[in-house]
Amino acid sequence: MSLLITVESVILYVTARIPGNRRIRLRAIEPIPTRFHPLSNPVRLKVSEAARSPPVSIRSRFPALTLPAPALPISQPDDRAKRSSPRSARTRRNTTRRAINHAMIAKLAVTIIGIIALALGLTVLLDAVKFERALSEQVESRFAFVVEELKATAETGFDLGLTLANMKNMESVIERELQRDDRILSITLFDPEKVLVHAGKDRFAANPPEAGTWRRRTQATPVGRWRGETPAAWQVGIGLTDTAGRPAGGIVLQYDRAFYDRDIRQTRTELARVAAMLGLSVTPLVFVALFGLFHRLHGSLARIRSALDRSISDPRAAAFRPRAAAPLERHYAAAEHGIREALAMLDSRRAGLNHAGAARE
Repeated sequence: MSLLITVESVILYVTARIPGNRRIRLRAIEPIPTRFHPLSNPVRLKVSEAARSPPVSIRSRFPALTLPAPALPISQPDDRAKRSSPRSARTRRNTTRRAINHAMIAKLAVTIIGIIALALGLTVLLDAVKFERALSEQVESRFAFVVEELKATAETGFDLGLTLANMKNMESVIERELQRDDRILSITLFDPEKVLVHAGKDRFAANPPEAGTWRRRTQATPVGRWRGETPAAWQVGIGLTDTAGRPAGGIVLQYDRAFYDRDIRQTRTELARVAAMLGLSVTPLVFVALFGLFHRLHGSLARIRSALDRSISDPRAAAFRPRAAAPLERHYAAAEHGIREALAMLDSRRAGLNHAGAARE
């Protein structure tokens, strides 16, 4: 930095050029005497704007005069603006701690909600399976009862000495059962040779294509009922025996599975809706519970941290007083009480040893 000194009247002005094409002006506080000598008349300069610089060569009316750069009170950029204050650092720490707490709460909440959703899904699945099994057994027992009644009517005719082909009343009995329940699709009565009665909503031929299959299933199950299914219907069949114990034919009842499937579908939908409502109602409760838990834990930890700092700075500070609804604070208070008792015991033993040593001396 080069300085150019000009003398106006009795005041010394110094104009300096600093990097960045900036100029500063220095003014002497005391007047300059007529005969200027740098040792007898030191010049004190007041800097309005300057920067640190090496020794300055001054050219003026005294060409042989070279002065060292004066120790100027130069204003430096305030680095404290760059350094964060303790309050801002504490604010950042609190913000980071809150973000960590919120992330932990979110992870725990997602985990708990996932477990609850899994439990609800398994419950819905088990309930649906139980309902399907119970409904299937109920429907099957309902139509099995109809088949048992028809079998009892046919066996009554056998007891009277009639053959299955001679029982003309069986068709009217079958028609009556069809009109009584809309879910019954058809009732078929057959002997070992042919189909005798086939009544239902869909009038098939005298010998339906499934008759051979039904006859074989009935012969394979001489005692009790057998159960079958098609894409459109469930089937319940039972065999007939005459008074001599010989196979005399069988009865097959087909009932519509659309009613059954519709009931199962509606039940599953209702169970899924109930599970979704329970999950949606539990989700905010989980978040609220976790926020409350972490808030209490954060408060307890803050009080414990303050008590630890107070105990470190002043070992004789008052004992920590826990809150009644804070188990963590109670545990810390119990631990602090034990530590205080141990320290008091050590102090008493040390005092006793010191007293014994003083007595020996």
